[in-house]
Amino acid sequence: MNKTNSSLSGLLLAFILLLAAPVHAQDTVGRIRADNALRCAAEPRPGFAGAADDGRITGLAVDLCRAVAIALLGPGGRVEVSLLDGESAFAPVRHSAVDVAFLSGAAIADNHLGAVLVPGPVVFIDPIAVMVPVSSAARSPSDLGGRTVCLMIGSPGQRALEAALAAAGTTVSRLAFGEDVEMLDAYNVGNCEAVVDHATRLARMRRTAGINNLQSRILAPPLALTPMLAATPVTDSAWAGLIAWTLHLLIADDGRPSPWRATAAPPLPGLRSDWLADVQAALGSYAAMRERHLGGGSPLGLPPWPNAPWPEGLLPRLTFD
Repeated sequence: MNKTNSSLSGLLLAFILLLAAPVHAQDTVGRIRADNALRCAAEPRPGFAGAADDGRITGLAVDLCRAVAIALLGPGGRVEVSLLDGESAFAPVRHSAVDVAFLSGAAIADNHLGAVLVPGPVVFIDPIAVMVPVSSAARSPSDLGGRTVCLMIGSPGQRALEAALAAAGTTVSRLAFGEDVEMLDAYNVGNCEAVVDHATRLARMRRTAGINNLQSRILAPPLALTPMLAATPVTDSAWAGLIAWTLHLLIADDGRPSPWRATAAPPLPGLRSDWLADVQAALGSYAAMRERHLGGGSPLGLPPWPNAPWPEGLLPRLTFD
């Protein structure tokens, strides 16, 4: 066994011992099994979590919640998913009434959740990028000099833009908004020559071409990357570890096959022995989930990068022999 796999095996052993510890060892898992339901919440983001026209909450985060439920409860396990939209929506998270919360680090910090959540694995990365009309001569963010850029005041997009401009010594004019609908209208009628936001929101914006039927493209490279984390309550360390391994292994299973790579996920206490096969039968692989909600097979049409396992993307990959 090489050094890397030896280290991973040591981590797995430590995790198994953690699950066997008497304090908080089965509190969350026991409650989930008693209710036959997993409670998840997610930060709204196009393709990641949002309400459909019929009121159902859909997106990659919902599929990941369902994957964890299948791993614990089987295909018949239920999920309860809520959107963390507005200050009052975070109350269940603060009181450990949510089993898994899919959040950005900024949302955790802005809502003062650092003391009540364990930040788990990265399950999705939303780039902050710049979008321009198809007819624009700009081919990268470095070409924005002298142009007017629409942005949401005080947003992560504005902060990423300011940092990029300072690093490049580039000057632009800024048109700031407090409502994204107003920003979209201004961009579509040509009041600004570019717009900055998270790629998921830009992809949704470009679907609304406005009265001028404006066609747009998102520039590369992005200005910044925003990881979305699977966070769990601090009250149950064993549950935090179980979620980390489950989602890590689900993402890692997208790796290319090789002669030395294991054909199945290692057994984990608390999970059903055939959980990964059942998840894939019900939902597909992580790549299939991502493609369905955010990729070329979705209305958003975003490329796989950076949401592919390393080294093709930035998401961590764990392997076992």
